[in-house]
Amino acid sequence: MNKRAISTVLDALPDALHAVAHPGRDSIELELSGGRVILRPVWAGQGFPRDLHAALHRLQAEPSEGVVMVARQFSRGARRELAELGHNWADETGSAWISLPSVVVTTSGRGEPKPKPQREGWTRASALIAETLLSAALKSGSKPNGLIATGDMVAEHAGVSAGRTAQVLQSFDARGYTRKEGGDRGPTARRLLADSSRLLSDWAGWHRQQRSEGILMHALWPGAHDFASTELGAIVATPDWAVTDWLAADMRAPMVSDVQTVSVYVDANTFDADLERRATMAGLRRVESGERVRLLRADGVVLKDAEMLNGIRVVSPIRLYGDLLRLGGRGEDAAEHLRRIAIGW
Repeated sequence: MNKRAISTVLDALPDALHAVAHPGRDSIELELSGGRVILRPVWAGQGFPRDLHAALHRLQAEPSEGVVMVARQFSRGARRELAELGHNWADETGSAWISLPSVVVTTSGRGEPKPKPQREGWTRASALIAETLLSAALKSGSKPNGLIATGDMVAEHAGVSAGRTAQVLQSFDARGYTRKEGGDRGPTARRLLADSSRLLSDWAGWHRQQRSEGILMHALWPGAHDFASTELGAIVATPDWAVTDWLAADMRAPMVSDVQTVSVYVDANTFDADLERRATMAGLRRVESGERVRLLRADGVVLKDAEMLNGIRVVSPIRLYGDLLRLGGRGEDAAEHLRRIAIGW
């Protein structure tokens, strides 16, 4: 990853600084008026606070001089921590803050990281399998890196073919997310979840770039909680639904004082049939913005991992974490709060 980190820092530095990369030494050399300066880019994964903490922990025994923390996209919380610590940083959105003798390099970036679909190595199948492993680990109550599952169990829950699941798990082994135990095949072949924190961050980094298929609607209601517990079930006319975003966050790790919208996943068959007609008959009205209700087409494992809380079906903390990140802004803060309170790794 340090080649990637070096490339990101080079992209952030002005050409006038005549920066020269030394990949073999994991460093970048600059010639400034005050003399030679060496920068040491250090990769911090997706750029969530948990990733930043892990990278800083690895550096504890090393000198901090010249270190530039680098990530795919530093979150708002991570940027606040970097500023408090006075660390130089850059990420793949093109944003950076690098203080050098006689010059400070600051760039605001493009808002989203450069697309690297091949290098990231994520597909819909691998995302479903990762979400399956992460949710199972959280539900089991075991140590974050202690879950053991067979490939058949994972394939059945994720809804992915056995052959494709085996391929994905092998790639997870290679990336250090999982580790094989037992035989090569058959009932004794099992996977140990070896690095749940990094898997969560990398899955979430992929998930937050995806977009849900949904319908935006306005509704008159007494409040988000009352609407979800008393009216929503009749509108969607199926038991296969689960709320996410702000209402789910308020139920799992409260942070905001007032929930203004209800986002709800509905099973694909109901969504594709006549969901909008049912909602309209119940008094909701389709809008392009200013919605109070977001009806989302559920895919994969999202409904399998949901659970009932105080009369409302709520998505798993894993899916909720990824969905909050997709909201951006305060959603990132809420996601980091949820990860700390309800996930823990």
